[in-house]
Amino acid sequence: LPEVRLGLLPGAGGTQRLPRLIGRAGALDLLLTGRSLDGQEALRIGLVDRVAPTAIDAALALATEIAGHPAATLSAIGRCVDAATAQDPDDGMRVELDELLELFESADGREGVRAFLERRSPSFS
Repeated sequence: LPEVRLGLLPGAGGTQRLPRLIGRAGALDLLLTGRSLDGQEALRIGLVDRVAPTAIDAALALATEIAGHPAATLSAIGRCVDAATAQDPDDGMRVELDELLELFESADGREGVRAFLERRSPSFS
């Protein structure tokens, strides 16, 4: 976030999202100084989730892992996380409950529970 060095501030929500991600103090540090971080510091402060020697290999491994889960479940998780960061906690919990109930009624949800009870890997559609 080098914008401070130009007499500007990060547009497109940089001043809004960063404090939510790493906290007020860390965000002010980066926003007011415009300093760069290395991967280890970014990981330590919660700016990134992981550091890998080769980004492409790590990205492909993560994408492969995520792609093995049902698309409806992944979408529901995204909606719940969005609700958690954009709404009142009670509203977010309602969104979560609605999504969970819908997933329990889905074929993939039933397969996942059945596979768990049968101690086998699920076969999602």
